[in-house]
Amino acid sequence: MDRRELGVGTRLVRAARSLPSGDGHPVVPALIQSVAFDYGSAAEQDAVFGNERPGYVYGRYGTPTVAALEAALAELDAVEAVTCFVTGMAAIAAFVDACAVSSGGRVVAQEDSYGQTRALFERWTRERGVDIVFVDTTDHAAVERALRAKPTTLLYAEAIANPLLRVNDIAALAALAHGSGARLAVDATFATPILFRPATLGADVVIHSLTKYVNGHGDVMGGAVGGSSEVARAMRDRTILDGGYLPPHEAWLVIRGMRTLALRVARQCESALHVARHLAAHPKIARVRYPGLPDHPQHEVAKRQFGGRFGGVVSFALKEDSREAAFRFLDGLELAASATTIGDLFTEVLYPPISQAAGHHRWVPPDVGRDRGARRHRRRPRRSARSRLSRLVPGPRALVFNCHITGLAVARSLAAHGVEVVALDPDPRGLGQASKAVVRRYACPNPLEAETAFADFLVERADELGRGAVLFPTNDEWVLAVARNRKRLAECYRIPFSELAAVDAVLDKRQLYAKAERLGIPIPRTYSLADPAGTARAIRYPAIVKPAEQRRFYDRFGVKVFRAENASELVRFARQAADLTCVAQEIVDVPAGGFYSLCSYVAPNGEVRGAFVGRKLEQYPEGFGTGCLVVGEQVADIVERGTAILREFGYHGISEVEFIFDPERNEHLLLDVNPRVWKWIALPIASGVDLPWLAYSEAIGKPARAGAIRDGLRWIYERDYALLSRERPLFAATGDVVNAVWDPDDPGPFAQLIANEGPGGKYYCAC
Repeated sequence: MDRRELGVGTRLVRAARSLPSGDGHPVVPALIQSVAFDYGSAAEQDAVFGNERPGYVYGRYGTPTVAALEAALAELDAVEAVTCFVTGMAAIAAFVDACAVSSGGRVVAQEDSYGQTRALFERWTRERGVDIVFVDTTDHAAVERALRAKPTTLLYAEAIANPLLRVNDIAALAALAHGSGARLAVDATFATPILFRPATLGADVVIHSLTKYVNGHGDVMGGAVGGSSEVARAMRDRTILDGGYLPPHEAWLVIRGMRTLALRVARQCESALHVARHLAAHPKIARVRYPGLPDHPQHEVAKRQFGGRFGGVVSFALKEDSREAAFRFLDGLELAASATTIGDLFTEVLYPPISQAAGHHRWVPPDVGRDRGARRHRRRPRRSARSRLSRLVPGPRALVFNCHITGLAVARSLAAHGVEVVALDPDPRGLGQASKAVVRRYACPNPLEAETAFADFLVERADELGRGAVLFPTNDEWVLAVARNRKRLAECYRIPFSELAAVDAVLDKRQLYAKAERLGIPIPRTYSLADPAGTARAIRYPAIVKPAEQRRFYDRFGVKVFRAENASELVRFARQAADLTCVAQEIVDVPAGGFYSLCSYVAPNGEVRGAFVGRKLEQYPEGFGTGCLVVGEQVADIVERGTAILREFGYHGISEVEFIFDPERNEHLLLDVNPRVWKWIALPIASGVDLPWLAYSEAIGKPARAGAIRDGLRWIYERDYALLSRERPLFAATGDVVNAVWDPDDPGPFAQLIANEGPGGKYYCAC
């Protein structure tokens, strides 16, 4: 068809498809914005699609402008090839998933990496069952232990940690990774290619957030993964299938920005050192963290690795430790207080509470702010003055009462999310109090002995303990003490569970079993003790007497339940316990491993935000002890029945609804409800249902929901399981096991456990 015969619409579409020819080469590369690329024939296009010849066919497969940026970055980082992504997080997610996660590989990752990176890794562990271990990458012995614990695919670290500025020795980490058969990936965003090139020190992969220094103008987002041609092929596959490729306009802007990268970084390093020295001498500043200062723990590593420049970020803490003080200080600066980004042409002050809502800053190890020497010699770490300007999640504290085995799990859960945990207890021997997850410990009155004094203690010291803190009582007496004094305490603290009326009702076995029968939920054959003689005649023996308030019952009788072998024993005991709320119950012949619990967090509006079923395999002492080996095993009718009984009471908060399996009736029978956290709560936490975090999130007005459940994990309380194993063969504690106490990164509680077996006496816990 003659061109003159084309319609005006067609001519408009075909016009200006190429630049006019002419001499001269532009000094700025052309922005090729086209999504599609034309060829003279379908065969030529097919050859490009099939990688038989170089070229461009479709924007998601590659564009000339992005390719120009990728070639420049590869040269800067001394790697074979670079692939660009729409954001730095897209680059991190694509590489770690392709390199390790999607193939079931294990990852050892830096514990204090960028908050969103850690959040992504934690989500993968919850929702996909990925094996990701967090470690202090400046502690090379800890890195080596983590790498050798299991076959590991990837060691992930940051050159300069965001935002606490730990500096990693890349050559040393590369040697450790390669010695264990793993790759080393380094996020070099804070260092930039100007300070150093990780690939020349042994890193296998180099990652950048192009949003920061490389672009440097605050007007574009992007990320890059550099490495071998093999890595580039895997990353190109991700950009094609996942659609995370950097668009050409963004690439063009990054090319524009990186022209001045060397000049900007040099000036920013000079300015940062000047600011750091000024702040170090400032009367309102408690601590400055900057690799260029001689007191920085990795100053010598930084000096050797970066050639005398130390980056453009300074972290500092005020002596007056409060949000109001921070705002006053920031308002006095002629700078833009920001919670967005770094590396631009602008000078900004980032205050973590502002960026917390976006999740930028989530977690920091509890001992950060102290060097290793101080940490070795300080038996009980104190919360340092740096907390709110450099801590990643500076939200309200959590106060954990009765911080023993149960409290230890709660403390570790919340600390992993960056929450400051304070332990309160009349006894200093609680295992949780020896954990580095706890930043402060207080001796307080025992609510069982002096409830009013306990409430007075909390109210009078609210400012010191943390006004607005979230309360986590971990056994019945503490729950009841908080609930009975709720009106006073709620003026100072957040209470993440129901009012006293609901708690009392749930703990009253008579009400519990009456409501269960009304809902058609099976229960063991249960009798009132209002007429002990009548019950003694009707019940089948042996039978048990169960209390509503366990601690008072235990203190009086030294047992959690009383076993009656005949009518006279039952009547005699009922008279002794007449002032306690009790019921009598026939004993069910429960098969081994026949004890189950629904563990859940129910929001105030009745929504179940997370639910998990565990099966108790072993308990110590046998008969009526507490669990020492539990496995995650979801059972639909237990979830349905447990949820129904909680709704019937209108209870909200964390709870454990206990069931037993009755082979005679082939039914799961409702046994008990504990309106609190309990001994093996670490199992649902590790399995993806982090109940303390769900309760905390709701209490601070940022509700969260549990992710997918990882079934089959086993929880073990090491001491009781070992003692029980001397008596008979046990269910095996094999596979993926969650330890109640032992953690190589937090050994203090295990040391306290050993000490409690000595002449100092055991810690009492009714959990």
